[in-house]
Parts: sequence; structure tokens; C-alpha cells
Amino acid sequence: MARASALPGRSTPDETQKPPGSLRARFLRAWPWWVSFMVALLTTAPYVRGALHANAAWAFTGFLFAVDDGLSYIAKMRLGAQGAWCFRTPYTTEPALGLPAFGSYILLGHFLAPRAPYHAFLGLFQAFRLVALVGLVAALHRVLAWIFPGRPGVQSLVALWTLLGGGLGWLLYPLGWGHLAGWAPLSFYAPEAFGFLAVWGLPHLTAARGLWLYGWWAYAHRHYGRALVAAGAILLFQPLYIVPLALLWLGSTWFDRGTAGPERSRLLVLGLGFTLWTAYWGYMLWARTVDPVVRAWDAQNNVRMVPWGALALAYGPWLPWVIVGGRALAQTRPRVTRPVLLWLAAIAVLIWLPTSVQRRLLEGVWWAWGVFTAAALFVRMPSPAAQRSRAWTWLPFGLAALSPIILWTTAWRAAGHPQEPIFRPRAEVEAMEAWAREVPLAAGVLASYPSSIALPAYAPVRAPVGHPVESPAWAARRVQVRAFFQPDTPEAQRRAWLKAWRVDYLWWGPRERALGAWDPRTAAGYEPVFHQGAYWVFRVPDSEATARFP
Repeated sequence: MARASALPGRSTPDETQKPPGSLRARFLRAWPWWVSFMVALLTTAPYVRGALHANAAWAFTGFLFAVDDGLSYIAKMRLGAQGAWCFRTPYTTEPALGLPAFGSYILLGHFLAPRAPYHAFLGLFQAFRLVALVGLVAALHRVLAWIFPGRPGVQSLVALWTLLGGGLGWLLYPLGWGHLAGWAPLSFYAPEAFGFLAVWGLPHLTAARGLWLYGWWAYAHRHYGRALVAAGAILLFQPLYIVPLALLWLGSTWFDRGTAGPERSRLLVLGLGFTLWTAYWGYMLWARTVDPVVRAWDAQNNVRMVPWGALALAYGPWLPWVIVGGRALAQTRPRVTRPVLLWLAAIAVLIWLPTSVQRRLLEGVWWAWGVFTAAALFVRMPSPAAQRSRAWTWLPFGLAALSPIILWTTAWRAAGHPQEPIFRPRAEVEAMEAWAREVPLAAGVLASYPSSIALPAYAPVRAPVGHPVESPAWAARRVQVRAFFQPDTPEAQRRAWLKAWRVDYLWWGPRERALGAWDPRTAAGYEPVFHQGAYWVFRVPDSEATARFP
């Protein structure tokens, strides 16, 4: 097989045999537009289906997966609507340091009123998702046009791979090994490992991915002002995504030394970027040291690395193409390839360090896999005719599409059959929104876990036992909340919990009655302040019911 001598000189099965002004050529050159539209339509359709299937009994939450996390993003937007500029989790009533985290959601919240209805926040969230998608496609266009110049067909394939692809971990289930492995497929729950989950429902990760890609392109092309803006903006979305950007900056600086213009300017930008990142993470580490709420959040936010078997099924099937394509691209585009190889080599070591965020460091690996796979297929192929005659040319892309197809079809079916968790009882939602119009801002509310995860999203309140990651001592407190509603629990113990958790109000509905037969209507000191259908709210004894947080 003859090896391609230069990347631009090799044709692909799609574009270069057509005249530059042909309709097909123009269509391929416009790939950022139709890829953005197609992915937006594909990822939005199940949300529309869910909204259309809401009825008098069920309300659609607006989320198709990781519903608890989705509700927490709406709750973070409500923090901004209440005037917050720093993050203090709404899933605790304990005082905490303000953190420069989840800045994108907090900033978005400032466009709405504190008591704005849930659907207003949800609409803003979906708009953010679509804007982040367009931004990521624009960044991909910049980077892929640099890597594959004059090859819009290849660029569009890699973009679709990045946005929609997934691994083959799901094979465990038809083989009957899912329950034996003890872990789920990465493409079903790890948005940093692949692309689909982020563009489908995690816009802060989509935006951060676009920023590090664009930040690398700008740095490599000596647009240092833009590169610094991207490097700082990442901190508003997902600060850990500075890892690929930092490693790519280091790689570009090292491999381009003496050939990329004024070294002083480049080193200055590199130093400013690392100073900014160091200051950010220095503050976060200090906050973890001095603040028990931050420390609990970090301890419970455990995204450690998965076993080797999960990685093998996630990335292994494409490894032959990746190796071949990496070698080919290193010869034809060394200025691009060497920093990427350095970054991947560093990640192969960093993901095994004993930290709680190991899995987050996989961010971007799937994109690199797509670049090298495309290089293997379209740089080393001898001719368009040979490419067309080999069905296995498209095999890697077909395999990558299977996981998102499974996820999408599962969500499509779930969106048409109202039930929890992606739907909630209509009466519960209406009661929460009605109470939201009168409750004091940032009041502490005790409820069962399923109610507590939703209350800060539907009303401007705080819950001491809400999100499993953000609520301190969540597991222990969940047990205590169950005991709270038991009739044989001493009232003195209830009062002690209410005081320790800084609770102002007690939410009491069907979920709470399912925990125990204790009835606050017959207990001394619990003043009813709201009632709608099966849902009651009581002011607890000794409550001041005032906002504690700005």
C-alpha cells in the first residue's frame, strides 16, 4: 500500500473529485451549519416528545438522563436569580464559603427573577445547550480545518464522531456479563469520556470543550489574546477542562520553539494562563481545607477511574486505526500531532493518580481518537476507488454510532411514557411552584430525598438533604430523615435535628408520608403555612424563616 506523502494531496470518498462550485462541494464546505442543525434537531426531539406527553397527572422535568443533576443545575440558576455571584450549594443550609464554581448557571440565573416559574429556567437552560453546541461546532471547524485542510468531508466526519460517538461497553449486556462486571458502560454515564451526553444535556461541558479546542487553536496560531480569553472562560464552565488545554499549550510551545514567532510573547501568555489557573485551584484547595461543606462536597464527588475492562471496551476497538492514523498524521502534520501525542501520553499517567476526579481527565481523548481514526482511513487509503470498495472503511464510524443510538431510542421511548424520574407528579410540581411565590428566599426546608432534590429547583429554597454529592453527610442524613417521620422517634430528637440542620419549614406530602406515619398536623409547635391538595408546609418550632445567604 502506498503511503500518502501529504495530507492535502489525498482524496476522500466525498469531496475532492467534485468541481469546487458543485452543489455537493458547497454542501460539504458548509458542514458546520448542517452538522449544528442536525445535532440540535436530533438532541432536541426527545425533549419535545417529553413535553408533548406531559398531562394532567404528570409534569415533564425537562431532563432525559441524570435528572437529579439536571434539577441541581436549575437550582444553581435560581441562586443567580436570588443575586448570588459565587456558588454556595442550595443543597445544604449550613454556611459555606462562596466558590468560583458553576459560574455559567449562576450568571444565567441573573436574567430571571428569584420566583420565576420553573419552565422559564428550563427554557433558558435549553437555549444555553443549543448555543453551547453551536460554539463547540465552531471550535471544531477551526481545529479540524487546521488538521485536515481542504478536506471538509473528513472534517464533518470527525465533528460528528466528537459530538455523537460512544464506546462499546454496552456489549456486556447482550453477552450477559453486565451484572458480573460491576460497572456500567462509560458512554452511558461519563460525558467526559465521549461526546453525546454533553451535547444532549450538559451544556457547561459542551461549552468548556469548545473553549479548550478553540484556546489551543488560537495559541498555536499566535492569537494570544483570544487564547487567554478562552483559558479564563473555561473556569466558568468546567475548570478541570484546563488540563487538555494546558498540556496542548505546553506541547505546542515545546515543539514549535524557534519557529512560532516571538518566544517572549508565547511564554508570557503561557505564564499568564498558568498563573490564572494556579490562583483558581489554589483558592479551591484552600477552601477545601478550611470549609467543612466544601470538604464534604469534594469527598462525595467521587469520579474515580473505572477498571481496565471498561476502558478496553470504551476505546480499545478503535486502537488499530488510532495507531495507524497517529503515525500517518505525525508524518504529514507534525506540528498538530506532536502536542496531541504528548497530551495523550500525559493523560495515560495522570488518570491513575489517587485523586477523586480521575475520570474527568479523559476529556478530549475521544476527539483525538476520531482525528487519528480519520487519518488512518483517509490519509493512508491509496485511491477513492479503493476506499469505496472497502466496506470496513466506514466500520469505525458505524461502531461509534451504536451507543448513542441505544441511548437516544431508550430516551425516546421513556419520553412517551410518563413516569418517574423524567416526569414528576403534576400535583407535586404545582404545589411547589405555588409555595415558591410566598416562601422567604433561601429558607431551609426539610423533606424526603426525592422531594428535596426538586424543591430548590422549583422554589428559591435550600434543602439540607438534597443532592447526593453536594449535601454534607448525605447518606447519614437520609437515614435520619427517614427516622424523623417515624412516629416512635422522640420529639426532642426531631427538634435537635431541625436545629442542627437550620430548618425553617417542613414539607409534608405523599413521599414524606411514605417514610412514616408521624403527622405534623397533630404535633405541637408545627404551624401550617401552606396547603394545596395532598401537600402541606409547616413552620417548624423556633424558626426565624429568614434568608441566611445573599
